Amino acid sequence: MNGKLSRINLVKQLLLEYKEITHADLINRGHGWRLACQIDFLRNKRKWPITTRLEAKTRIGFYSLPHGWKPPEMGDAK
Repeated sequence: MNGKLSRINLVKQLLLEYKEITHADLINRGHGWRLACQIDFLRNKRKWPITTRLEAKTRIGFYSLPHGWKPPEMGDAK
């Protein structure tokens, strides 16, 4: 293993850092496309309360979690 995070783990990490993330964030970290697939998995299969803000002019989606939210497996979920 080369120490590089898997795509889903990178998405989790970025969201939990309370950042808005876009496809560009994954591309810049060498993970290419498919962010929407990862968001869909976390939102629908893991029940993460991810919100989407769509910038009208550029049509870029910005994904984020409510500030302070943690997944149940981390304890103290909100």
